[in-house]
Amino acid sequence: MNKNIFNPQFLRSFHAYLAMFFLPAVCLFALTGMLYIFGVKGSLNTQSYQIQLSQSLPRPLALNIEAQEKVMVDYARENGIEIPEGKAQKGRSGVVLGNQAGYHFVFIPDRAENSAELQVNRPGLYHKMVLLHKAKCGLAFQIFGVATGVCLALLYMSGILLIWNSPRMKKISFILCVTGLLAVIITGFLSF
Repeated sequence: MNKNIFNPQFLRSFHAYLAMFFLPAVCLFALTGMLYIFGVKGSLNTQSYQIQLSQSLPRPLALNIEAQEKVMVDYARENGIEIPEGKAQKGRSGVVLGNQAGYHFVFIPDRAENSAELQVNRPGLYHKMVLLHKAKCGLAFQIFGVATGVCLALLYMSGILLIWNSPRMKKISFILCVTGLLAVIITGFLSF
């Protein structure tokens, strides 16, 4: 058998096997992306606690992540709350302790008073899937997400090579591609 990449039999096999291997990831990205457009983001299952601080946190707060981590850990120990693993780091709304794709704390100090809010988050399965889609996860799935994107490009290229041998399909496909390009331009223009 000729292993030339332009061999239609080789291209069909390559196209089919690649598509089947990445199908679950493509479905995950498609489902979470479509639902996210409609505002479905999943649940963090948050419990909030108000903490009265015995003394002010050292300023500036952004440079004193360790002090905020200590307050979180001490409060959790005193109140029998499970402590997430990992080191605290600056998050979007406060200091985060633990993996944001899993069980984690968010510490939000009140600048006006000596108090803070501690959010204890246990993300649901769908919320975790959205975080995978947004690459707010570990390196392993980030690499797999990039591989899925490369796969989609390869699937389109191999699909185009497969239809290129059919004059009838080539003409219809070219017309559809130009129509799709116009649709992207028009809907993009109307959306801004």
